[in-house]
Amino acid sequence: MTEYRAPTGAALSSVDFVTASRGWVVGGSTILTTADGGGSWQPLPEPCPLVRTVHFISPAVGFAVAGGSRPLAGLLPAPAGAIPPAGGVLLTTDDGGLRWHRLAAPAGVQTVCFTDRERGWLGAGGRIYSTLNGGRSWTLAVRGPYGTARFPGLAEVECAGPGAAWC
Repeated sequence: MTEYRAPTGAALSSVDFVTASRGWVVGGSTILTTADGGGSWQPLPEPCPLVRTVHFISPAVGFAVAGGSRPLAGLLPAPAGAIPPAGGVLLTTDDGGLRWHRLAAPAGVQTVCFTDRERGWLGAGGRIYSTLNGGRSWTLAVRGPYGTARFPGLAEVECAGPGAAWC
C-alpha cells in the first residue's frame, strides 16, 4: 500500500477503482483521478457542494454523495449535545468526473453504490433504498416487522452484487 498526500493537504475521505489502473479519490475540496494505478494523479473540477464519497461503475459513469456530513455513529461515541450528521445530495457523472449532475433522492443521503448503470443502493435518513432505473426513482428496500426498518448509525452501503448490498 502506498500513502498519498493530496497536493491541497486535504484529508482524503473516499477512494474507488474500477480497474487496477483507473481510480478516483475525494476529500476536503479535492477530487483526483488516476489512469496508472496511483502513480500520478490529476485534479478534477470540484462540484458544489463538495463531494464526500465516490462510487464508479466504469471509467466514465460514477455516483457521489456531496455536502452534508459523514455519520460516525457506531464508530465513535457521540459527545453530549452533538448535532446528528446531515445528509447530502446525490450526484452522477458520465464523463469520468469532469461534470456532475444532481439526481433526485430521499432526504438525508449518506452513502450510495451501484452494481451497474441501472441498479443501485442508497443509505439516507437511517433507511436503505434501491433503484432499478439509474437513480431516477428510489424504493424503500428493507422493511422491518413494524413497517420500516431504520439503521440510525448507517455509515456505508457497499454493493455486493446485482441484488445485494452490505451496510
